[in-house]
Amino acid sequence: MVDDDVDLEEWGIPLKSTSKQRIIWSNIVKTWEQFSGRIPEPSLDIGAASTKGRTVSMDPFPRGKVDVRAIGEALPFIESHFASVVLESVLKHVLSPQQTLEEANRVLRSGSLLFLTSPVNHTDSHRHSFSVKQLCDLIDNSGFRIVKKMGLGFSFSFIDGLFQRRGARFYSKIRVPTRICRTLFVVAKKK
Repeated sequence: MVDDDVDLEEWGIPLKSTSKQRIIWSNIVKTWEQFSGRIPEPSLDIGAASTKGRTVSMDPFPRGKVDVRAIGEALPFIESHFASVVLESVLKHVLSPQQTLEEANRVLRSGSLLFLTSPVNHTDSHRHSFSVKQLCDLIDNSGFRIVKKMGLGFSFSFIDGLFQRRGARFYSKIRVPTRICRTLFVVAKKK
């Protein structure tokens, strides 16, 4: 069960998402809402996650409806156009995470926000994997200042499973230390 305070359908989160995905999204949405009320608009959603409102969704290989088909390393937008950029689990797929973040910085207005999630502390079959330090350094070196970071899910599947069996409501309230988290959620401000 996902936290009742969060209307995931309103945010465009598919009903067929797995329980674990819905729990993680519930945490992300609650954090976004706590931080800024809503994601500042207009927003650019690189990777076409599931944001809503005045959002331009962009993906090079869309599975569904997107507004723009492009890659993160070469954004087809003018400088300083967006009030926020969302990168939900995208950096692990792109050719150049550094260039993607630099492009996100270029299209953001001064002082605007980057909302980013990425798997950390483990390797898998994706193009890139990061430690928490590597990801934070990458964000910092791309012209952002991290204003909030939060760990979601444990990197040890056994522990993760124990907490999930306690129920989604309990699991969604756990703040995981970043050194052992599975996913890092970051809010960063353009310098």
